[in-house]
Amino acid sequence: MRITRRRFLETAGLTGATLAAARWPRTAQAQSPRPISVSHSVSTFIYGQHLVAKEKKFFEAEGVTVPSFLVPGGGARVVNALTAGQAMFGLGDSNHPLKATEKGRETLILFATDTRCSYANIVARRDLWDKGVRSVEALADQKLVGRKAVIAMTSVGSGTHVYGTYVLKQTKAPDGKSVNDHVEWIGGGASTTILGGLKAGKFDAIMAVPEWQGAAESEGFGRVIYDVQDEKAWTRVFGGAIPVTVGYALRETVEKSPDLVQAYV
Repeated sequence: MRITRRRFLETAGLTGATLAAARWPRTAQAQSPRPISVSHSVSTFIYGQHLVAKEKKFFEAEGVTVPSFLVPGGGARVVNALTAGQAMFGLGDSNHPLKATEKGRETLILFATDTRCSYANIVARRDLWDKGVRSVEALADQKLVGRKAVIAMTSVGSGTHVYGTYVLKQTKAPDGKSVNDHVEWIGGGASTTILGGLKAGKFDAIMAVPEWQGAAESEGFGRVIYDVQDEKAWTRVFGGAIPVTVGYALRETVEKSPDLVQAYV
């Protein structure tokens, strides 16, 4: 049977759910919570599980503590931090633990937090939208855009990059090639720089988490051209629900510190 990426992710999601449901044996909790290192790319509600757990002291309730989150500004940097030993646990795109495993650092998905990618939205500059760039297909029209469209993701290899290129590859341009063949990708960084770049005209479109999408539209310098809340648009590209944002850890962490893994989950 041919294993597609979608099939693999569905299986990985089920495996992760099984791991999350399993009750690893606990050791007696010490009087003082034990510190664990935890990372996510940017502090938005996409990674609200981390933020809420810290604010509500859910970590301490499980006998661990998170002094501060490692927030490197891109999902690819999160998995790099994990494999380098700078973080025990990461929360990010389901593609990242797969890539880490491919590179020889076996990484396990512990749980999935959503089944539709909230950072696969694409927001175009308002002036381009006014000129007619009102769809993903229109990004391939250099006459309409005025140049080869420059699309910003947070960083190379990040979840915004992975999902953005997938959306563009699944969308055909008028010449029959994918829209992705007609654009240039560039790292835009976190909220301040990526929104600033769109507003200043440095980028023609950006990959956007809901907060960025809302900011661009409310401030009048951007309009959404691909919205993951549009079920038809999502299904056309991705076919349905898939595990998107996941918690993950190195296999060695799971094997050596099952009590800490259980506390994190």
